[in-house]
Amino acid sequence: MSIESSGTKEPLWTKNYILIVFNNLLMFLVHHTLFTAIPLFMQGLGSPNYMMGLSTTVFAFSALLFRPIFGLMIDKKGRQTSMLAGLGITMLALALYGFAETDIAILVLRALHGAGFSALSTLALTMVADTRTSRAYGGRYRLFRNRFYRIYGNRTGHWNLFA
Repeated sequence: MSIESSGTKEPLWTKNYILIVFNNLLMFLVHHTLFTAIPLFMQGLGSPNYMMGLSTTVFAFSALLFRPIFGLMIDKKGRQTSMLAGLGITMLALALYGFAETDIAILVLRALHGAGFSALSTLALTMVADTRTSRAYGGRYRLFRNRFYRIYGNRTGHWNLFA
């Protein structure tokens, strides 16, 4: 598939764009899986209902708080450094979830995961904009914002907990 612009054909699916979309798909699939799974995991630990809601709030607040910080980091340190920082933070949080046995530990990990998520989601949109070529941008952005992961992420969370 390609888009014609100024008499030349520009490919819609470039290598970099495919890698960004795949990275974004995995990131949001994990996000939406944990969005469902973490409160149910906390319920299994005997946490009160307000702590389950607080875990989601802490994640969202952390992602919101760190987004401008990572936006500046992307501009000052570059995309590769920012991507590695976001991946490192996210991987650390994901690796430590299995060891969290208290509400406070889960809240700290949700804050850490939110920071990593903000770096990766901010960077993903920036990188899609970097891969654009005039008219191909609209098609790329529409494909990039596909909501596939929202549908299957929540189901994956339920399936993993109740299988």
